[in-house]
Amino acid sequence: MAAALKRLIDTSFKFQIFEYIMTEEYVKVVHLPFQIPSQWCRGLKETLLLAVVLEKDISSDLFHPLLREIVGKITLLPDVYKALYKIKQWRDPAVHEMAEMLEVLLKESFNLVQNTLEQSAIGLLLFLGLNKVGKTSILEWLRVQTFTPEIKPTLAASVIELLLEKYRIKAIDVSGQKSLRKTWWTYPKSPDAIVFVVDLTESPERLDETRDEFEKIMVRFTRMFPKL
Repeated sequence: MAAALKRLIDTSFKFQIFEYIMTEEYVKVVHLPFQIPSQWCRGLKETLLLAVVLEKDISSDLFHPLLREIVGKITLLPDVYKALYKIKQWRDPAVHEMAEMLEVLLKESFNLVQNTLEQSAIGLLLFLGLNKVGKTSILEWLRVQTFTPEIKPTLAASVIELLLEKYRIKAIDVSGQKSLRKTWWTYPKSPDAIVFVVDLTESPERLDETRDEFEKIMVRFTRMFPKL
């Protein structure tokens, strides 16, 4: 029994980043295990785990350098292991001092995580075009890299979140049916970009209709943004 317990305690693992996805919560947790020297621990080392919780579709690669940077800062704190013994109320006054220093560092690190998330988002895209030109199919391909022949047409609008390389994008796919085109102007007045989809295999009549709708869009947005 004692030998089995010792093997469990002494179990080693690679100190590298790993992650797992919590399907029901639609999140992923990215971990980086690491060790710090300790005079108060068996083996003279404390094993810790730094983790960040992200939405499932956000690229965890964005946070690998940041996790390593934070771990580097923690390991540089002198006698940082003492911060882990605050709840035991040790008499060593350095326990509370190191706990406060570690708390400040972790709060700063949280801000770095927030900044990384903000920098990865480029904003809002508005997908426009006549009906049946492939707007939804393009977005579906960007989202899951598969083509769905039986995809249903958009009847009003749908919002799709995409991850392209390291960027998070929210795209609004708006119906192109003639009776619903007036609703184009009810969507965000200042999107970060407009994607106007054209099917060049359409009939001359439909291409003329496409040109007319595109000109309306250009007139509207150049009035709103004269520097465009």
